[in-house]
Amino acid sequence: MYLISNMDFKCDRCGKCCKHRGDLALTPMDIFKISQHLNMSCEETVKKYTRLSHRHNFPQIVLLSEGKQDTCVFYSKNCCKIYPVRPSQCYLFPLILLTSLSDPSPKFSIQKCYSKTRSEEQIPVQDWISQSSGRFASEKELLNWYILQFSRLEKICILHSDKLNIIKKILYCDYDLSGDMELQVRTNLNKIFSADF
Repeated sequence: MYLISNMDFKCDRCGKCCKHRGDLALTPMDIFKISQHLNMSCEETVKKYTRLSHRHNFPQIVLLSEGKQDTCVFYSKNCCKIYPVRPSQCYLFPLILLTSLSDPSPKFSIQKCYSKTRSEEQIPVQDWISQSSGRFASEKELLNWYILQFSRLEKICILHSDKLNIIKKILYCDYDLSGDMELQVRTNLNKIFSADF
């Protein structure tokens, strides 16, 4: 992977990025938006559409996948059933958001897309993001901050390994969907960091 500012990516909606995706990690913001869209509580969404991933020491969740091709549970008949609120990994695809404590401004690398379609010219990454989803503009600071918290989350979860189910509930489920998403996400994470559970 490498840092990029321009790319020749062009989405032809082939759906290949929706397959072989047993690793599509969700953020609390993704769960919040998907739950609003489905008119379900966050707890119901987590229970019905996700499973635990073991890639980190904290209870990270990933979307369920189905069938021999490990297809996303929300992909059906060549379209995404939750497209307006698709997870951040999906609306950023093929980009991967990179961040670090030394430089918290968003940086991107690119992952392989199996489509053969390419743009005839180089597209600035910022243009691709704004065209593919308006969400990044409103969520980028929160998403960046959330990613920066991974190491803190891991340390808390190691210290409180007997409380992982409670941490998972606070991290992904304890939200009022009619309330302010950013405030609740930050409040819930700070509750975990202060071990107030």
